[in-house]
Amino acid sequence: MSKVVEKKNPALHLTGGALSGMAACTILQPLDLIKTRLQQQRQDHLAFLKEAKQKGLKISPQKSNIYSTIKDIVHNNGYTGLWRGTVPTIMRNVPGSALYFFALAEIREILAKTRSSWKPLLNETSAEQHQRWENLFSGSAARGAVGYVMMPITVVKVRYESNFYNYKSLGEAFGSIIKTDGIRGLFAGYGATFIRDAPFAGIYLFFYEGCKTWANDYKSAQNLQVANAVVNMGSGVIAGIAATCTTQPFDMLKTRMQLKPMIYKNMIQAAKKVYREEGLIGFFDVSSKTLIIFASSLQTNEIEENIKECYDVQFLRFRGVPKGLLPISGKPALSWLVEWANKLFPQIYILTNAYNFKHFERWASGVNFPRENILNSGLGSSALSDLAFAHRVKQIQNDIVITSAELFYNDSNLHNLLYAAPRFILCTETNKMPFAFGMSQDSLDHLDSHNELNTQQVQSNWQTEIKIYITQQSSMTNIAVLYEQQNASYYDYVDPKVSLKSYLNHWQSALDQFKQRSNNDGSLKLLPLHQRAYARVGLMGNPSDGFYGKTLSLLISNFWAEVTLIPHEQPDITILPNPVSDPHHFSSLECLVGVSKIDGYETGDRLLQACCKVFYCYCQEHQIAIDTQQGFKMMFETNIPRQVGLAGSSAIITALWKILSIFYGVTEIPLEVQASLVLKVEQDELGIAAGLQDRVIQAFGGLVYMDFDRDYMEKHGHGKYQSLNINLLPKLWLAYVADPEDSGKVHNTVKQRFLNGDQEVIQAMKKFASFTDQAKESLESGDCKRFAKLMSANFNLRRATYGDAVVGASNMRMIELAKEHQCVAKFTGSGGAVVGMWNGEDKAEEKKDLLQLRRDLESEGYVFIELSPMVYE
Repeated sequence: MSKVVEKKNPALHLTGGALSGMAACTILQPLDLIKTRLQQQRQDHLAFLKEAKQKGLKISPQKSNIYSTIKDIVHNNGYTGLWRGTVPTIMRNVPGSALYFFALAEIREILAKTRSSWKPLLNETSAEQHQRWENLFSGSAARGAVGYVMMPITVVKVRYESNFYNYKSLGEAFGSIIKTDGIRGLFAGYGATFIRDAPFAGIYLFFYEGCKTWANDYKSAQNLQVANAVVNMGSGVIAGIAATCTTQPFDMLKTRMQLKPMIYKNMIQAAKKVYREEGLIGFFDVSSKTLIIFASSLQTNEIEENIKECYDVQFLRFRGVPKGLLPISGKPALSWLVEWANKLFPQIYILTNAYNFKHFERWASGVNFPRENILNSGLGSSALSDLAFAHRVKQIQNDIVITSAELFYNDSNLHNLLYAAPRFILCTETNKMPFAFGMSQDSLDHLDSHNELNTQQVQSNWQTEIKIYITQQSSMTNIAVLYEQQNASYYDYVDPKVSLKSYLNHWQSALDQFKQRSNNDGSLKLLPLHQRAYARVGLMGNPSDGFYGKTLSLLISNFWAEVTLIPHEQPDITILPNPVSDPHHFSSLECLVGVSKIDGYETGDRLLQACCKVFYCYCQEHQIAIDTQQGFKMMFETNIPRQVGLAGSSAIITALWKILSIFYGVTEIPLEVQASLVLKVEQDELGIAAGLQDRVIQAFGGLVYMDFDRDYMEKHGHGKYQSLNINLLPKLWLAYVADPEDSGKVHNTVKQRFLNGDQEVIQAMKKFASFTDQAKESLESGDCKRFAKLMSANFNLRRATYGDAVVGASNMRMIELAKEHQCVAKFTGSGGAVVGMWNGEDKAEEKKDLLQLRRDLESEGYVFIELSPMVYE
């Protein structure tokens, strides 16, 4: 028999909800604060720690238990700090609770009336079942609606409780969020909040009413004298546990999205990121262990000794390389271990010594492992002293797992073994060699005192030393000595008696079955790729491109740089030396000295390396997905004359940038941005003095008018570029110095004067820009005579600005020879080459003049060619 629905005064629901919300948030605020801090500390420990250090925050992601979190809060803010955020909590909970109970009552009344209208169609049992589902729906709907209204207060509350944002007031918090993220920032994480709160409220009410009904029925049936308060409290506890366990992953996602909206942008992306980097364990914030990979032992092993005795080329590259970094099936043994361990351990440290630290640091940079987690213990006296060092430096606050750096097999069964007990010793099946240990936090805390009392006890190897300590700390009943049965032979690599012969015959290919990648979807690139970028000549306005001016530039097909990329399955990348530009082999000592005198010591390898870095970082910063699991070999060749201002270095970088875009399938980077990024490679990474002109023309091709207006550049990061018809150009020629000087030095003095506000230089750059506008007009109107005069004016202004000492006698001579044969000429870039055109009156004399000019230039050691424009299809 259904009950009569009696509508209560709405003010009663509002008042009751407000009072209960006030009491709950005041009493439970410390727990809410601790939960926020724990979820904050659980976030991606690499990116979080890096950003936190940049902001100067006092954050220790290693401290991930309740006790250490409370201790940290009290230490920094006193006991009252446990109630930090109470005001925004009250602002949210009091009206939120009031609105929730009001909305809940109204929705339940509507549903009850609807159910009453269906009463003829329902029996009593069906009506009770419908009422339970009504509880689920009404709780979810009320919580979802109220959650949206109160969302801005929730976001402020979470950030105010967090110690990632040091807000001093609620007003500052609101203002900062709106300024940084806009109004949308006040609703960050609502999707995850809704999916957490709405089901939570519904599930809670569903279980609460169900448990209460069952308990009352059972109490009546058994004639038990149980107070209603006990029934209500027990039902509430059960309902709370059920709802919390169900919605915990969404609560964790919500907190991360509100704390770090730039990293956790939406619920789906955040969930993928957590799963990819932390596995399923990351959604529940369960306690976990810290992994220490032990590589600080000074004891030798057979394979490293064998390598030192070999002088073949294939072994020389491994000379001095730690055993754990020798390749197993295409990548270092340690890489296999860390890839697997990243899914299980929130914190991983690699403990090295003064001798091998650089090797592991270099390895870390290649696999995106945090360098701050490579610990250099110096020349420690024992394994236990090294572990104590790691504990002191990183303040580890949980149990640890210790493994060898030579443990490479990524066995999924290891997870249960490593978490089986606080203290354990895991040994190989073959020779009972320990390869992993479990040490409790209590044992870790006592390391320093133990070491002080046992300064002379040094064991034969680090495994024995740790094993003895663990067994001394506890009886054998508390230690799990585990002998791995399945695939036991893989763990034998940790044996120091593994020889080079054994490595070559077995170990170096031991995991080949795991490295094969399927190409059914065509994702693997199999064929070599080739890409060219061409030389350029600055026709007008240079060098004002580096001074917010304007230029007119032409790409030419006469000279080019070509990059070849040879893909392979493994992720490693190799730079193959160019025998001319980057010689690594010389026919004699005299040859080495001669090449060094001519070409110096700066090789083209640095261009490729820097370009790869900028490309990768840009893709990471802009969340452009690239598959770095397939690597390649790369090399370049170029016929662009060096150091004569024809943009040879930027051509190499541009060619590589284009081929990387093809290889990784990156199409999102506009040409304007690409040009700016190529300039970044040279300026920021390599310190080469340069402007945007070269990189723009090599990106666009053809003939391009460029305006580098300061305001536009600062707003957009690039200039305004317009492609022009190359048929507008007169016939052009190029001459360059056979024995050039470094073109990168030309800009130095003038650039500094410009930055210092020298009006002479500033006005000169404005005049260069005006020459460019006039040159564009003259080409579009077909006035080649005017264009020729502007070329001469451009050179004369450059000579007056920079001085004859900078222009150079050899450059001046090319200009003089051009004038003697009815031609005009100007620098193509920063010096070493000139671009010119015939400017005579009688067209019949052009061929004869140019032929004689060629002969005169060549007789004085210059090179002369007729230019061919290059237009991209």
